[in-house]
Amino acid sequence: MVLSTKPNFSNARKSASRAQRNFTGYTGALAEPLQIPSMFADESEWAELHETLERKMGLLMRDLGIDPTRAGAFVELAARLAKRHVPGFQKARRSRGRPPEHSDHTLVILTELLTKGYGFSRREASVRIRRNGRIKAANGAPLTADTLRKRYSTAIKDFGPLFENIFARLGKDRFAEVLEASVDNTLPELRTISDSI
Repeated sequence: MVLSTKPNFSNARKSASRAQRNFTGYTGALAEPLQIPSMFADESEWAELHETLERKMGLLMRDLGIDPTRAGAFVELAARLAKRHVPGFQKARRSRGRPPEHSDHTLVILTELLTKGYGFSRREASVRIRRNGRIKAANGAPLTADTLRKRYSTAIKDFGPLFENIFARLGKDRFAEVLEASVDNTLPELRTISDSI
């Protein structure tokens, strides 16, 4: 076996080319690579990098339609970037059955908020969501609590690890605050609605 003395960069070039293809569509400052100072750079160069990172984060959030000043902006940014760039966060194409509805995302957020944030059981959470009437069938008909639980169980498969990680990092109170910020003002009603069926 003969070893080459020349380094082989073809795989690295292919990986870089593949990564560059995945992130096309950004313009302006978002398309410009960061200039990382050397480890011997002075503080002013590192401060400049920090300012550039903050500016680019704001630009990226606005590019994705996220208000950078809103609570939960970084959680929403992580979720949108994961959905855009990571195949494991993208929905699988379904050829048969009921098409997924955008309200399933809302159902997951509300259920996670009521169970992890407020301590309700899934059953209690689904009853409160049903009573609130926020989630309906495609034809506008109300859904039963059992149907809401089944839809939640299907929808959470895509987002379960993300919510577990957020909950572990933020804790119960901050988790509830972030999820409350991601939906509109129907939440106080959900907390006070009777849980009797």
